[in-house]
Amino acid sequence: MFVRRNIFGILLLVFLGACSKEPPREAYFGGMIKNPVDKYVLLYRHYIPAGHIDTFLLDAQGRFGHKIKLDSADMYFFLHGDQTNLCYLRPGDSLLVYSNMMSFDNSMQFSGMGAGFNNLILRISLISANEIDMLTNLIYRSDKEMLLSYINQYDLSKQNEIQKYLARLPDDYMFTTKEEEVLNYSVYFPDFYLLEGYNTVHADDSVAYSFPFHFSLNDSYHPVHYFLAAYLYAYMYHRLHLPDSLTPTDCLKIARKVDKMINDTVNREFVKFQLITNQLSTQKHPPSPKQFRDILTVFPRVFHYSEDFSREFINLYNLYPHTGRLEMDSIN
Repeated sequence: MFVRRNIFGILLLVFLGACSKEPPREAYFGGMIKNPVDKYVLLYRHYIPAGHIDTFLLDAQGRFGHKIKLDSADMYFFLHGDQTNLCYLRPGDSLLVYSNMMSFDNSMQFSGMGAGFNNLILRISLISANEIDMLTNLIYRSDKEMLLSYINQYDLSKQNEIQKYLARLPDDYMFTTKEEEVLNYSVYFPDFYLLEGYNTVHADDSVAYSFPFHFSLNDSYHPVHYFLAAYLYAYMYHRLHLPDSLTPTDCLKIARKVDKMINDTVNREFVKFQLITNQLSTQKHPPSPKQFRDILTVFPRVFHYSEDFSREFINLYNLYPHTGRLEMDSIN
């Protein structure tokens, strides 16, 4: 009886211990920046200014890192100077990133727990960036078959990276639902950005396409907003027919149309900002200080996070060769 009671007591303690042990709700993010251009690395979630969640101070050797709160796996992007890149963090991960600012993207590499999937996404992202750089000029040629052929070649390269990654894992390994979404978006959405660009130029000979996975503008939340950015910008630009020189009224019209067509709040905020700023940068005459100031007055009606986007807009203004500078305090 004594033995049976002790066994029962041990099993009860094991059971209670298992129940009380909660899954990790944090992750470690850190690494090293060689030849840094700033004192900080900034970490963002949701890819908008208001998504800033943490700041990492670099030491004298360019190293940084600490734990962050994390309830579930998600995509983040980190920023140093004017360079950004993506990372995928899961509760319990300990992810380290290394990059040399002399060649930021090409020197990037991850190590630590969670590094495998991040290096896979990095390799796919580099292929996608090369795809857009090399194929953008084909948008202006009336040869959609050639464009589609090259897109297919790039997609095969990305799928080969995924297969090489899986070959190093057990046969029964399966990506999580979130990981599959990350992979689908990173592989395919650069293609649709190029196709939307082609359709904008060749409206009378457009390319019909469909998504090989679930995607809808009616969805109120897309877990991987960043991968959609270029595509959604091209999609909306193709349909809005923006005037050459934007006015505040034009910006309000853009906001209403984007809000009506894109339900995901994060994406529509980003798309509105891209449409406005890109149109300013491509208009026939450089934007004047008055045009910037006038457009800035309607930002509270255009953006939910108007202060954050106003600050980004002012930073853009200060890149133009105007005399004087705009400061946030000067517009309040």
